[in-house]
Amino acid sequence: MLLNDRVNFFIFLVVLPFFTEDFSQQVKKALVTFLVVACIAHIGITYRYYYYLDKGLKEFTSARHLIKPNSTVLALSSDWWSYEIDVHYVEPFVQAVNYYCLNNGCVNLGNYEAQFDYFPVNWNKKHSGPIDYIIAWKLTTGGSVWSTDFERGGWQNIDLRALRRSLKTDYDLVYSSGKNLKLYQHKSLRKQ
Repeated sequence: MLLNDRVNFFIFLVVLPFFTEDFSQQVKKALVTFLVVACIAHIGITYRYYYYLDKGLKEFTSARHLIKPNSTVLALSSDWWSYEIDVHYVEPFVQAVNYYCLNNGCVNLGNYEAQFDYFPVNWNKKHSGPIDYIIAWKLTTGGSVWSTDFERGGWQNIDLRALRRSLKTDYDLVYSSGKNLKLYQHKSLRKQ
């Protein structure tokens, strides 16, 4: 399905203005029947995906409790789309990084909204210095491209190649879900 995930929720509302037209009862019944069948089919299709996405989001957010307050966080992945099933319907893992920064003063360095004046964010400066935590989701060790939760390098212009090298030398693995998630902490935080 190629629908934008935001449009996906409202696609059936497009048909509602047709109810104001002066159609015969048969046409209106056919329209209502179509809407009901389409909604049920839509729920069935999305339910199939959401079962797997729910499991994936539970795994993705399983290390939230390990993040220290007022830290910087960056998520990297080789595959933002899928979890046990290929889902190109929505991208929940892209925005799920923000759960790591919820109510603890942390900053998601991949949050692209911070570069725009019209988004109400608390922190919108360029970052310098080490990144406190790296959330690695489905990160391959081969030649696959790593990306932040917005784009390669994000608005912070983070050098992902250098970060990839420093992940082995400057970071400690503090959590692994055993499957797709690894949480790395910068070694400078070990002393605190």
